[in-house]
Amino acid sequence: MLNELPHGLPGLLIAAVMGSTMSVFSGGLNAAATSIYIDIIDHAMGRGVAPHQVVKVTRALTAGLALISVGLAFASAALPGLMHQSVSLMGLALGPLLGVNLLGMCTTTANWQGTLFGLWSGIAGALYVGASSIQCTGGVCPAAVWSVGRVTFFWYGAMLCAFTFVVGYLASIFFPPPSQKQLRGLCVWVSKTSKTSQQRRSSRRGSREETAKLLQPIDEGLEGGERPGHIQ
Repeated sequence: MLNELPHGLPGLLIAAVMGSTMSVFSGGLNAAATSIYIDIIDHAMGRGVAPHQVVKVTRALTAGLALISVGLAFASAALPGLMHQSVSLMGLALGPLLGVNLLGMCTTTANWQGTLFGLWSGIAGALYVGASSIQCTGGVCPAAVWSVGRVTFFWYGAMLCAFTFVVGYLASIFFPPPSQKQLRGLCVWVSKTSKTSQQRRSSRRGSREETAKLLQPIDEGLEGGERPGHIQ
């Protein structure tokens, strides 16, 4: 790029790449901070703050996530290869989230207590898998590291998703299950059942209305003293 492009264009291209990367990174940090506050602090823990203090809390969360990202950037020097880093980080971060989403979509037993326990267990498992993969170099792992460090990084997301799903489901058994009203629109089984029953009720209501419209002239004729055969 430096040798083929004319003078000035390489700098503009690098500036454009840096600008787009910074905007995407900034939006990701803000979205993550907002999600942590709404889903965990406010809804799950019930420790919401006043509306005028929400901005301060989200800014503190954004700064903390930025520091964590910078630390991960320095720690990524120990990981071999860009593809290995990107796929490993996506699997470690998105595996527990996928397990939580599947737990809420595919089961009627999951509640917020069990789901939160499964999420924290998945995060702990992601940290352990990440630390194990860093310590294992060239397929050789220390004696203190379990064999999970020898698993290829393509399976990190699937393993953590299954681990989060199973732990969250088992933990939800020990807490009261959610009601059908809370599950409606969230779980696929409840959505299908409610939609089918609603369609049946609407079809029955429509058939009754059509029958009433057909019988209305007959009823009016009988009230007026006319026979049904003379009604046009």
